[in-house]
Amino acid sequence: MTTLHRLLWGPTSEASTFADWEIRTWEVPAVGLPSRVAAFLFLGAGATALPADWEPSAGPLTWTIGAGDRLLAAGRRYQLGYESTVALQQSGLSLPLTEHPMRRSVEWEVEPHEAYFLPLAADGGSTSIDRDGYAFYCDVLLLLTALDGGEATLDRLAFGGAGTVPFEDRWAWRSRIHLPSDTWQAVERALRWSEAPSEDSSQIRSALVQSLQPWTPEVLRWEDFAFERIDLRLETTRDAEVVRTVRPPDATDGDLPDPLLIDAAELQETLVVRIAQVSRWPGRQSVTAQFPAMDPAISNHVMQQVAAAFQSPSHGQQDREPDLVLFPELSVPQPEVGTVRDLVAHTGRASLAGFYWRVLPPAYAPSGSPSPGRMWFVNEAELVLPVGHEDNGPTSVRWYRVRKPIPAQIESGLAQALTNLRGTTYSILPGQRWYRFVHPCWGDFTIAICADLLDAAPWRSLRGEILHLFMVAFNKDVDLFESLTWVRAYENYVNLVSVNHGRFGGSFLWTPRHSHGRELARLRGGKLFVIADVELPVQHLLEQQRTGVQQAVDVARASWAEDDTEKSDFKAPPPGFTRRALRLEEP
Repeated sequence: MTTLHRLLWGPTSEASTFADWEIRTWEVPAVGLPSRVAAFLFLGAGATALPADWEPSAGPLTWTIGAGDRLLAAGRRYQLGYESTVALQQSGLSLPLTEHPMRRSVEWEVEPHEAYFLPLAADGGSTSIDRDGYAFYCDVLLLLTALDGGEATLDRLAFGGAGTVPFEDRWAWRSRIHLPSDTWQAVERALRWSEAPSEDSSQIRSALVQSLQPWTPEVLRWEDFAFERIDLRLETTRDAEVVRTVRPPDATDGDLPDPLLIDAAELQETLVVRIAQVSRWPGRQSVTAQFPAMDPAISNHVMQQVAAAFQSPSHGQQDREPDLVLFPELSVPQPEVGTVRDLVAHTGRASLAGFYWRVLPPAYAPSGSPSPGRMWFVNEAELVLPVGHEDNGPTSVRWYRVRKPIPAQIESGLAQALTNLRGTTYSILPGQRWYRFVHPCWGDFTIAICADLLDAAPWRSLRGEILHLFMVAFNKDVDLFESLTWVRAYENYVNLVSVNHGRFGGSFLWTPRHSHGRELARLRGGKLFVIADVELPVQHLLEQQRTGVQQAVDVARASWAEDDTEKSDFKAPPPGFTRRALRLEEP
């Protein structure tokens, strides 16, 4: 018998099968399954019969793996860095939903969380609790555990119940678990059912299933463990957004809902971005000796530069303040996350900042021995947006963490060095999400962290669906990335902003114009703290994405006919380029 909890908290580097795994909540980090995988398991479990003679008074149900154990084990090992992409791809494993990957059982491998007992407590121990409703409630808690990789959401639920605050306003939950709005609404109704557990829950179940089915695969494959794409609409005047998960980045269905399309009429003419090349960096010995903390003296210098970048007046020829401030990869210390958010709220300027490495906490912190034999750390950037309110209330912020999907060799080397120095095995954990953000005024954009630019797969999915690519970097090979950033800017036909660490210099801003017009800015020189404001085209670039191919054909036709035709200052889009994700004008 293997339960969901062994799938989440049992993988080891030595064993590839469930039978050889042991649940180690004090070691394995709280890393959720990809959204599509978690939804697949939920739908599979819900389609199976309840255990014979089971009643709610016997206690909560868990999920046991009924089929597809090889794929699920390999996929989870891949998530934690134990399995290579090549090995997972060559396995050729797949799992149809009709094979019932999960079944319900009363046989737990861990103690059930107290949140599972809330309906029983609300019912006062009577026998009137709805049997199917309680099974569904357990399924929803297991779904949240699978999505979160731990039980932090269940902790909050057990502590305060469903509460009176709508789930759409519970940012601590939604910032970690990205689900479409209709899915969150159904989850909320399911959890609030625990307060009146004698009521019929069939309509709530039906609503949740219907919200999951459009983006859940009918057949689970290795690709579903590799990457997933999150499309997310940002709001500037209310604390909400629209989220939709789609297929892995090497595929696109081209069928985005209306809120995830951009409206040309609402866009700004230009976007002003500020490059803030933070220059201070701890020495090599300081990194390994104090990891994951940053040297306090260096941290203080960095935050002085960060504050200056936020609060300095305009640095350029623009007639307005910057919309977005960008800081390099690995530049901002982890304890200063709140400071950056406060600066965004205070100045009204959005930010994209690369944060120093962070060690992931285990699913459950140990109260004593045993100590973890392995630790995972991550490289992340955070997008922080100010949210004004129509009632002129105080500015709040919303933040979105992006984990680097492709760690660099220097990070793998750091993990090995720490392992040799400390005796505990360290691993750099890659991210598995690519984001497309839709801003009502800036248009659509995505975020990359340095080496992410090297993988062509995600850009095929995003091509024609973004106006900007914002990249934070800690890159020594400035010449290579100068060429590479231009290639990515042109093949995706976007504005590309790459801010490198001031230790090396080499920040670039490109737009797909002709000749020297393509280079909006180039900052060279190492060990320099530099602030520069640059204006990016928005409406003009979108127009070129829409009509540039036909314009190029018209120019070529006129050239063959020896007619004079006015040329655009933008280069022609690459052959086959098509602008998608655009709200069409009413006829």
